[in-house]
Amino acid sequence: MTDSLLDQIQQRIEEIDELLSMNGVDLRDKPMAAARFFVDELIIEIKGDTKEDYLEKPWFAEIYQTITNWYQNRFGERLNSNTEKTTLGLVFFYSAMFILEIPRVLEVPGDEPMTKWISFPDSVQREEKPLNWIKHPPNYINMPANDRNMFKDETIWMANINRSIHRDFVTANLSEDYQISIAHSIPVHLSIGAKYVVGNSANINISIWQWHLAVEKALKLYIYQKNSKPSPTHDLKLLISEANQRGLNYKSDILTLIPNKDDAIGYRYGEGKELSEDHIYKHYKDYLRICNSCSKALDRNMGARKARFLIQVPPWERPIKQQPN
Repeated sequence: MTDSLLDQIQQRIEEIDELLSMNGVDLRDKPMAAARFFVDELIIEIKGDTKEDYLEKPWFAEIYQTITNWYQNRFGERLNSNTEKTTLGLVFFYSAMFILEIPRVLEVPGDEPMTKWISFPDSVQREEKPLNWIKHPPNYINMPANDRNMFKDETIWMANINRSIHRDFVTANLSEDYQISIAHSIPVHLSIGAKYVVGNSANINISIWQWHLAVEKALKLYIYQKNSKPSPTHDLKLLISEANQRGLNYKSDILTLIPNKDDAIGYRYGEGKELSEDHIYKHYKDYLRICNSCSKALDRNMGARKARFLIQVPPWERPIKQQPN
């Protein structure tokens, strides 16, 4: 890249960034949006080349990576954070609650240069290290081996069930947009509930309401998929009865262990008795089990739970070849 072009990017990038902000462009999308704006609106002519199919041109890769570096220098880790690619879970150990950031997508380098395998696993894979997903983890070095193994087993269980729930809901055979919206919102409620538990004692009971909503939507989604309309209620016992009448066949005493609809609604408004973290965690795992049962019972046409996709690294993300002097 010529010094003059680099100077132009440095002079214009803040104005471009401000314009993108005014148009509501998400931070994660800004580097590409800014690079394309620079080419489309500010570059008039390219000697020896054209702007046709410029996304595949080496000079665009230089522009894109220069702008990306500017955003990384300004925003740091915030730029690379992508909550859409993670699900939040909880692990309770040593009488303390830990947040688990579970990747939904697994990327592995391909056999050929500039390729990678992408998969959406429903469980922890052999090459993954789930203990690294714990945010602010305990001191593993000083943890006895038996405790460390128990902690790891609990972490894997939590990652597996959250991944399975997400995969099964988003791959379900759903015919209406509102059904798809419900399916995608269920893991969100589970994650929000987990987020409330850690570091926000004033809202810890609100987690119960979020998890209650997740189960309620899971049951209603199952009923919708069976071409029926669920009752407009927050009563999980009634919804399970309706779902069972349509083939769910859910039999468990979990409903006697979790808060009923009146208690859950009370927690929504900050009412009701305060729950210990131990009880919160037990309820959380029970809500997950019900969601998991519903998600697995849904009809689906695609086997994306085990699918892997080989893709090429896009041209603008490939290493730039240095030109000889």
